[in-house]
Amino acid sequence: MVDKMKKNNFIKISAAIFILLAVIISLFPPFEFGNEKLRTLSERRINSKIIEKLPIKKYDFLFGSNKKYFALDSYTFQKLFTKESLKSYKEKWNDKRFKFIAAIDSFFTAIGFLDQLLLNGNRGLIYKPNYKDYGLVIFRGGIMDTPKNYAIDYSEVLGGSTNFIQNSADYWDVKSKYEKDMEKDPISWSWHLLYRFDSAGTYDKYFVTQPVYYLLDRKILFNELMVEYILDFFVSIIVGYLISKLKIPVRQNLNL
Repeated sequence: MVDKMKKNNFIKISAAIFILLAVIISLFPPFEFGNEKLRTLSERRINSKIIEKLPIKKYDFLFGSNKKYFALDSYTFQKLFTKESLKSYKEKWNDKRFKFIAAIDSFFTAIGFLDQLLLNGNRGLIYKPNYKDYGLVIFRGGIMDTPKNYAIDYSEVLGGSTNFIQNSADYWDVKSKYEKDMEKDPISWSWHLLYRFDSAGTYDKYFVTQPVYYLLDRKILFNELMVEYILDFFVSIIVGYLISKLKIPVRQNLNL
């Protein structure tokens, strides 16, 4: 009678453990994401930046979405923030990383400036308009009035090989003379950078790292799933056996 009770308890306990673990395994089976980007050589070339990170294995919910986003890449850009706006941006961009670069209090634009250097083959500053009349300043290392923390916009001097000359602050004032002299001697004029003060303010410059998300398909790993069911079977037998062995003596003592 005791052996029969022991056997029944063993079967019931083992079956209960097996069913419980099987339900958990079935609801959260092993999946691989990103296999579709590994199938052909063309797909591997297209996704060469992230291919070493694939596939991604996850125990995903069985009835979840068949496609999910994963951050597998990133790029970094610079942005200025006020003290007040930084907190709200960090809350809004909670998936981005922020790295402080410097505090900025003055903003300048880099602008080209033309000077005549040669006249009839003689070197020297022949024509030199006052750059201050154009609201410009010169930055030199060690000058006391140079702003401590400043940002410079170079967009006006990056317009190409011809535009950077035409964007010079004094170009339209010296245009006719410049073009006439340059036909005779291509090095009769010099071009250099000066800076226009735009505005002042208190800002912090940050590197912001933006994740790049990829939408990946999922594929169930049936081989691993079968292995988990087999392990579940052996675990339920072992645990059921141990529990039944512990419970029977206790019940016998209580009956006595």
